Amino acid sequence: MNHLKNAIIVTSMLLSPMLAFSQASKNITLDSSAVQIVADMKLGINLGNTFEAVDSGIGATGGWVLRTQEQFETAWGSPVITKEMISGYAKAGFTTLRVPVAWTNCMSEDGLYTISPNVVARVKAVTDWALSEGMYVIINEHWDYGWINKEFIANKDEAMKKYSAIWSQVSQAFKDYGVQVI
Repeated sequence: MNHLKNAIIVTSMLLSPMLAFSQASKNITLDSSAVQIVADMKLGINLGNTFEAVDSGIGATGGWVLRTQEQFETAWGSPVITKEMISGYAKAGFTTLRVPVAWTNCMSEDGLYTISPNVVARVKAVTDWALSEGMYVIINEHWDYGWINKEFIANKDEAMKKYSAIWSQVSQAFKDYGVQVI
């Protein structure tokens, strides 16, 4: 059902060039409704295969362990994201950038689940570039080895601890950003 709803939204945006290819409004505030914000987000692009890149040969679940955010960012064949790329998306008419992240890529496994400051800094840098172009940014926890499905079944309390640790850190990192960061 969500796929159908998303297809309708995307189709509507593609069929309405005046809506899709205009800058995000500067009139959106914390008092704006969700409907107003979503309408203002207009045309979006997904920064996929970068920050959420994982596979059986990468990270804690794989045979060999990559240690840097850049190694994860390029693991699925994508280039390192640059300010020029984000600027190009904005110039092409995109007003929203989705940044899917596998936060566990470079996370401590000591029960505290501390996200590497390098990962947070990198996501913040890309977010800042998009904001400087007047774009919205949607940051999320994306698939991430499917740990949520597996771990909540196996050990709900520990999984909730990990989940809460991720979102506490992400929320703290982006707490001073405005309504254009979701």
